[in-house]
Amino acid sequence: VASPSGLPTASEFLHSLLSLEWVHGGTPIALSKHELSSMRLEGIRFEHLLSIFRQWGQHAISDLLYQLSSALPNRNHSLIASLCRRGLVDTIITTNFDLCLEKALTEAGVAFTPVYEAPQVPTGGTSDTLLFKIHGTIMDWADAEAAATSINATLESVFGGLPPWKERLFRFILANHVCIFLGYSGSDSFNINPILYDFPHKRFVWIQHSGAQVGTVSAEVRAILDGSTYPEPVNRDTTQFLGGDPLPRRRIRFRL
Repeated sequence: VASPSGLPTASEFLHSLLSLEWVHGGTPIALSKHELSSMRLEGIRFEHLLSIFRQWGQHAISDLLYQLSSALPNRNHSLIASLCRRGLVDTIITTNFDLCLEKALTEAGVAFTPVYEAPQVPTGGTSDTLLFKIHGTIMDWADAEAAATSINATLESVFGGLPPWKERLFRFILANHVCIFLGYSGSDSFNINPILYDFPHKRFVWIQHSGAQVGTVSAEVRAILDGSTYPEPVNRDTTQFLGGDPLPRRRIRFRL
């Protein structure tokens, strides 16, 4: 959300998508925040929304998410890259499709290995930062079909859980690191959370952005932290936790 990335919140994404002409009879539907809330669409899962876009609208998800590819890294991305450059972080897992982390790591001169397909998993002997894009990426647009396949974004694709190679890599990372959850909702109920719930020897640190009310984490997050070495969320501004000053909020509403 924060500048200069300008990426949408889930609510903004929903508002913008429902305003496009594909929705109904070629006529955009303008809905207020109150109307969205009364329709109980405010909490719709992102994957469900993209499933509707693909099946009802008959559009390629890759065409929609491509619009996020030009986003620039903000201070959070740059601070994470700085931690990697200093050797304090050697692995990043992200559920995001955008390229902000790649751009920040490149700008910081950090050698990194992006992983979003099975052949890319390193076999050892590398000192590069590992960037595991667990839900895929919008990186490769030379082959639109391959790009769409790599993006595990629809409800159908996440319902069956992670592919075996992703689950193995995910479990390996969890077992060998203290894992800090930063800017993450913890709502991947079908493919990520089942692994986190029962993972043995949890070393999970959950950063609850200070803008949220203390003690208001979801039941899913509580279940994830159950049995962790660090069972209570840390209420702290995300950027301050990373070592910087709080970011200004974006004032211009996102539009697809």
